[in-house]
Amino acid sequence: MMEMRWWNWVGVAMLVILLVSYQPVSQFVSADTENIKWVVVYVSIAALLLIRGDPDRGKS
Repeated sequence: MMEMRWWNWVGVAMLVILLVSYQPVSQFVSADTENIKWVVVYVSIAALLLIRGDPDRGKS
């Protein structure tokens, strides 16, 4: 079973913040195409923080 480390919780918090603030984010993204890049980077970082935390990865 995967243990939750601190960076996992940071990733979860980032995604929760994004979901809670969906309306302002959708207005931010629709304002300019440059803003879409920032949202993609934000979601990518949050996903990497969630994926990174498996302590049993690489162990046999």
